[in-house]
Amino acid sequence: ASVSIPILSTQHAESHFAQFLEACVERQPDILLKELQDQLREVCGAEGSISTIWRTLRRRGFTRKQITRPAIERDEDDRAAFKMLIGEHF
Repeated sequence: ASVSIPILSTQHAESHFAQFLEACVERQPDILLKELQDQLREVCGAEGSISTIWRTLRRRGFTRKQITRPAIERDEDDRAAFKMLIGEHF
């Protein structure tokens, strides 16, 4: 017996799947589209292409911000330095 997996289409994108994606972004603003795709599959049991997910979010008013590798590394360095500073005083 085969299992039917819903496919996220543009029409479905305006349904509860779109609300789910929006909630994910509001909960974690720096989430990647690939991570959204994974969450959609794991939590909702639905498949959606990266482009469909992006179009859905764009229609709902979200914009895209690319994170560069140096920015990611800088954030990790700053976080580590902060933990060291806090650890020295507490």
